Amino acid sequence: MGYSEILCTICGVSFNIARIRRRDEPKEAAWAYNNNTGSFLEVDDLPSSFESCGRESGCTYYNRIKDDGVYKSPWKSSKHDKDPVVSAQNARVAIDAMKDDCDEDLEYDDSDKEGESEFEHIAGPGCKSYNGYSAYLISSEEMQGCTTFQCLVHKSTSWQPAADDEDFERDPQFPMFLSGLCDYMPDREDGFINTMYPMRHNMQGHIPDHIAWDFNDYTDYSVPFHPSCLEIYKRVSTQLHGSVDMLGLVQWHKNGTSAETFEGFHPSTTRTDDVGYLNEQWWAHNNETEYVAANPLFIPGLAAVVETSLSPHNIDSNMGAFDLPASSNLAASPGDPFATLPMELRLAVLSSLPNADLSNLRLASRVFRQLPVSVWHGLVLQDMPWLWEAWPADKAMPYPFLATTTERRLRANPSIEPNRVPVPNMLPSFRMNWYKLYCSIKRGIHDGTLKGLQNRKRIWADCEAIALSIRTTSETI
Repeated sequence: MGYSEILCTICGVSFNIARIRRRDEPKEAAWAYNNNTGSFLEVDDLPSSFESCGRESGCTYYNRIKDDGVYKSPWKSSKHDKDPVVSAQNARVAIDAMKDDCDEDLEYDDSDKEGESEFEHIAGPGCKSYNGYSAYLISSEEMQGCTTFQCLVHKSTSWQPAADDEDFERDPQFPMFLSGLCDYMPDREDGFINTMYPMRHNMQGHIPDHIAWDFNDYTDYSVPFHPSCLEIYKRVSTQLHGSVDMLGLVQWHKNGTSAETFEGFHPSTTRTDDVGYLNEQWWAHNNETEYVAANPLFIPGLAAVVETSLSPHNIDSNMGAFDLPASSNLAASPGDPFATLPMELRLAVLSSLPNADLSNLRLASRVFRQLPVSVWHGLVLQDMPWLWEAWPADKAMPYPFLATTTERRLRANPSIEPNRVPVPNMLPSFRMNWYKLYCSIKRGIHDGTLKGLQNRKRIWADCEAIALSIRTTSETI
């Protein structure tokens, strides 16, 4: 069969994700697709390994064996060389990095043609490698947990519940239990797993795969997923069904998945944007798709967005959302049909409109020139169902401990208490400027500063499609 990667059953992204560090980052900020300790994207051949990046990318290579702090160009210098192409978003950082490059560091060395496995690909501002996501496009903090997986493993006949089991695991009708964590997913040919951390329920060996290839031996298979993706599925299932349908997820894995399920533009899923087309023999780390590797639970940048949208005191929900000039004419125009409506009906009209139509309504009627911030509270809940930080406190679901860490961290701190973790950045509704929050989140997803939320939005849609497939299948049985 050859090399073949296992994907997350829920989100469709490979666990074999690599990252290419910048020269100003520590070595630990780089890892290869196998995520072994100390791994990095190796240079196979100079300069052909850098062809996808190009001479103007600013990419260099580093000798990990010598470890002498010297970063070299893979190309012979030329007086015709141009400055690297840099996106506006990363321009300042890129310029600073390029200023740090010394001429002697970037000198091409013909002797480096031998022993390329010692050499590490270092991202420049214009790095376009398909073999790892560039550090100029996504931080290591944003990518935490992208290679970590957990599995649903079949219970043995002697299985007994444990104190840290989730409710669905304790259900005697549910045939599986949650494994510990593993930070490296082997390829399909070598995909037998017999060690995860912690070793919950004396786990026996199993075969993780997003596709159940053999129904007759289904108990040999396990269901692999990112722990963060399971948290999203739980919330979608609860929203749609009032409870977490884990049995439906297992049945969907057994009966409803195929190779086509994880490809682009397939009607059984919503994987129609980036993910299906990145699923090649090796994951294609295309630029501008790096958000699919961002952690959807812990999102750098979200706290700042929340902070700037908060008022130091309680906000009247009828407070106007816009800073209009004092000279603004808010009087109704003659014949304006909305002017005769009582406030209750006006608010009912507003609550039924999407954001784009609100803008048009403000232009059409002076009555709606100023709108209360409460309108955007409704829009946040309607347009952003995946923003559970905005849900009422009684619907908050803390994260299980294993969804907040990695195998490597657990092994380094085995005595840490496995307590559930409250959702960070829960929104205090009485102090929240919902208009400002709504706009800031839209902007952050668009400009790439909230990659984790962008990924959560994508996975939420996938989970909705899975839940719909489960319901459709159950109705036809």
